[in-house]
Amino acid sequence: MSDTPAVETEGVTRRYGDTVAVRELDLRVERGEVFGFLGPNGAGKSTTIDLLVGFARPDAGSVRVFGRDPLASPVAVRERVGVLPDDRGVYPNLTGREQLASAVDVAGTDDDPDQLLDRVGLAPAARDRPAGDYSTGMRGRLLLAIALVGDPELLILDEPSLGLDPGGVREVRALLEERAAAGTAVFLSSHRLGEVEAVCDRVGILADGRLRAVAPVDELRERLRAGERLQVTTDDRPTNETLSELSTVGGVVDVTRGDDATQSDDSVRSDGVVRGDDPTVGATEHDDGGTRTGSDENRGTRPAPPDDGPPTVTVTCADPATKATVVRRLDRAVGVADFRRGEPSLERVFEAFVDGTAGTDTDVHNTDRDDTVVDDTDGNDTDADDTDAHNTDRDDTDAHDNDRNDTTVDDADGDTTDGHHTVDQTTGGDSR
Repeated sequence: MSDTPAVETEGVTRRYGDTVAVRELDLRVERGEVFGFLGPNGAGKSTTIDLLVGFARPDAGSVRVFGRDPLASPVAVRERVGVLPDDRGVYPNLTGREQLASAVDVAGTDDDPDQLLDRVGLAPAARDRPAGDYSTGMRGRLLLAIALVGDPELLILDEPSLGLDPGGVREVRALLEERAAAGTAVFLSSHRLGEVEAVCDRVGILADGRLRAVAPVDELRERLRAGERLQVTTDDRPTNETLSELSTVGGVVDVTRGDDATQSDDSVRSDGVVRGDDPTVGATEHDDGGTRTGSDENRGTRPAPPDDGPPTVTVTCADPATKATVVRRLDRAVGVADFRRGEPSLERVFEAFVDGTAGTDTDVHNTDRDDTVVDDTDGNDTDADDTDAHNTDRDDTDAHDNDRNDTTVDDADGDTTDGHHTVDQTTGGDSR
């Protein structure tokens, strides 16, 4: 096997007017590697993918896919790359089978459409229906089958589990592991952190167009300054004053009422403050249609939920020696019934690298495997009317839904391709 990496960028910068979407990006993805690409909305992920497939030209730096410039050698690159775009655009009047058969004909391969559709789990009964009637998950399965035409050496997948139920998520995960074992490189952009942690060898975290870190998940946890959590069950419920005093202990980074390992990104702090994303980098949308934010300058409040069990406090410590002090102080204040150690979740790692509290990382060549497996328990979204609410503007201000339930929004106009920049899956062209 050649030593040439599947993907290599050096000093890549891409601007749209006064906006710098990607800044001095140095990235390397090896053959046979599943690489997870994480970042908040507007971080530059979509622009990076456009650069890799030749849909955007860097203002500085170089992009190489299997050693070739995708702009100078577009045909040679696209013959070796399969792409699952984020907008899930299909030809609404063609059946799934017809669209896949057309892609096979254009590629000049001998792929059997039904075998490919079997691999991605598109039900036989759906294959001869117009794709315009497909749900988000069904369109994703069809487009994933098209991406697999010709057995590509590199798969670039944007949210491959969007709209899938848990069974579909597991099927996609198994397919990615199978392709990686066969030597295919997988570049996976996703907001589902459980999916990324379960399948990816390494992850890269992008924020404000800059690559903040690249490493296996476990290594990122070790590098995180706030690297260890202590979960303490107390005899009595600690007051806000007690928790506030605890947060002033040297080496304590964060204090949260409740078991932080089971809380979502909008968990309620002891003072009732909602912890969410900075609204400038992707506020979290909720089922009630509201958006809750939690930066230092933009915090909303809501009442703390009722207790369902013994009071628990989660303390994140930068210095492991701090744990003993935390336990002693809580014991004096409210009594300690039990305590246990915990490592930071991938959500916490992601937040720390995005907001800069974990520093940055420039090592892009570590390809050690991370065998951590986390079950994805996100909900079922298979309604035929559901379509993703992604904004595919060329300035990379995509509005992905960050809700942990992956709630999607109905596209009222029913036109899945209007106004989008998509890959013409039957011609390999740009149907923008």
